[in-house]
Order: sequence, then C-alpha cells, then structure tokens
Amino acid sequence: MLVQWALDRCEAEGCPAYVESTVEAVQFYENLGFKEAGRIAIDLSGLSDQRDVDSYQEAGCIYMPKGKSIPLGRQPNILAMSDLLRD
Repeated sequence: MLVQWALDRCEAEGCPAYVESTVEAVQFYENLGFKEAGRIAIDLSGLSDQRDVDSYQEAGCIYMPKGKSIPLGRQPNILAMSDLLRD
C-alpha cells in the first residue's frame, strides 16, 4: 500500500506526515497511526440555490514517527510543521 510505504519512509527519516481526509475516512488513517489534529470547515451556504448541504468538513491528520511527539500544550486546530519538527 502506498500509504504504508510513505509511513515507512517517515520512520526511517524521522519526519512526520500530514494528510487531509474526509471525516468518514479518519478511522482508516487512525488505524495506520495518524492522529486527528483538527477539522477544516468550509461554508457552502449562499454558493448556489441547488445545494443540498451548507457546509463541508475535512480532517487534518498527523503521523509522528516513533520517538517524536506533538509538543505538549500545543493542541490547536492547525499546527505549523516547523513546530512539529523541533526536538
């Protein structure tokens, strides 16, 4: 699987991975070791009278290689990659 290949590279190089996913697919990524970091909501209201939905959401998920972690006290909806790469 391509995702597993990428995660193996992350482990080998000690760098995190980030993916934006549909909310429905978050469990798939969590099963691979990703953690949901936050959600991105897009307001669709007013774009068209033909729409059945008023908003759309995606989840941002982060994979941290073993031995690295998201800095304590940092749990915002969006994390800067530079913050995650600090030791």
